[in-house]
Amino acid sequence: DSEDAINTLSPLPPVLRNGLAPVATFGFVSFISSLWLFFYLSYKFVVWNNVSTLADKAPTSPEPSSPTATDQNGFLVPAAYFCAPKEEKKQGPRKRSFLERLRDDPPNQFLMLIYNLLLADIQQAMAFLLNIAWLAKDSLDVDDPTCWAQGWFISTGDLASSVFISFIAVHTYLGVVKGYRLPTWIFYTAIGCCWVFTYGTAILGVIITNNGAGNGGLYVRAGAWCWVNGAYQDLRLTLHYLWIFICLAFTTIVYIAIYVHLQVHAKHSAGRCASSASSYSDRSATPTPGSPRSIVTDMTALKLASELPTSTRHPTFLLYPIIYVMCTAPLAAGRIASMAGNKVPLSYFCFAGTMIASAGWLDVVLYSSTRRAIVFSGEAPPSQDTGIGTFAFMRAPEEHKFGNSVVCTADPKGQVKKWNTWRPVKPAVGTGARLRNLASGLSSRNGSKDTINSSMQSFGMADGQVMGMAIQLETTTTVTVE
Repeated sequence: DSEDAINTLSPLPPVLRNGLAPVATFGFVSFISSLWLFFYLSYKFVVWNNVSTLADKAPTSPEPSSPTATDQNGFLVPAAYFCAPKEEKKQGPRKRSFLERLRDDPPNQFLMLIYNLLLADIQQAMAFLLNIAWLAKDSLDVDDPTCWAQGWFISTGDLASSVFISFIAVHTYLGVVKGYRLPTWIFYTAIGCCWVFTYGTAILGVIITNNGAGNGGLYVRAGAWCWVNGAYQDLRLTLHYLWIFICLAFTTIVYIAIYVHLQVHAKHSAGRCASSASSYSDRSATPTPGSPRSIVTDMTALKLASELPTSTRHPTFLLYPIIYVMCTAPLAAGRIASMAGNKVPLSYFCFAGTMIASAGWLDVVLYSSTRRAIVFSGEAPPSQDTGIGTFAFMRAPEEHKFGNSVVCTADPKGQVKKWNTWRPVKPAVGTGARLRNLASGLSSRNGSKDTINSSMQSFGMADGQVMGMAIQLETTTTVTVE
């Protein structure tokens, strides 16, 4: 059976009865998984928007003001009014509109790209899910409206998915390599242009061919399922597969460039980061006496001092283009080979259809696992950070391929001591014994996550202390996050 055959095929040959079953099955899995994550993110957007709205409505606490008083013979007497002053009508904060909240507190850009990619994957999965209709009828009926719908969803779903995967690649390059985030208006304008381009090419095909008038229709049987009529080979190439191949090549090149950049940067970052951390620690290691400030409080300095992990050299980063190419290239290559005059068997198209029908659920698994800090951020919306720290596998220990382990230690060389070393008290205060008992009772308070390092000291008279009591507590805190 040639791909150029546009007539109804009934009954289905065994190759299609057996081959369309996995295509429809994986299309169903992709449709359900993409739709679930799409509705989940929609729900989170509504919740986060309501939280932002309630924050706008919440009354702000009035600033405390000191009462005015006058000094009369050494006594402070508050000023009294013969007539109480008129209270000014307080105006609450103005409620921001949706566009104002979008401008002031925009959602995470990568999360919005995933949201749009899921919408594209839903359409793509729906196209291959419709093969259930042909299996149920045991015929591929070109007069059935399902045939036209399937051709439309393939045209829009395949192209939209490729366009947004390319957009994600560019956005990842800007965030990881350049440390740059697009302005909000440019970002949403680009998203709108992607959808206009996707639907514009599909609508343009309908307009140019007058919906296939004179050739049996625009969307008819094209081998194993319905798609663009074989009589319009030029439209197949210029309005669809040309852009698919451009996205395939472009996305692969961008991710390889990111991976090479991380490889080169990881080799040369150790010395620079160590020197930066040392110089900054020298500048900030002398806090003001009595100040509770930490030794290092500047987050910028922490970022400068942080060394790129060795996991950046792990080829897991190349998983994004590999999955995209693996799912999209077989069908695109089969169509191009068929357009070139080669005979491609229907069994190959069923295999290629199974691969591209799996793109939806693979995207859900891939982005939900590697960017879960953004996709599943919890009750609060994710921050605007889209850099290398948001990739789960980039922060993994060297012995693990996946995972995230962060350990913060204040004094790794400290030893655990009990709170039982008290300095003798010269002036009799009368509570020393009780405090000693209290200290010895607290000596058992040490856990696996927080450790008391030094002891309470200097119980006695000291400069600047009140009632001759001074307690010094040095604490070593170890925080492990995984």
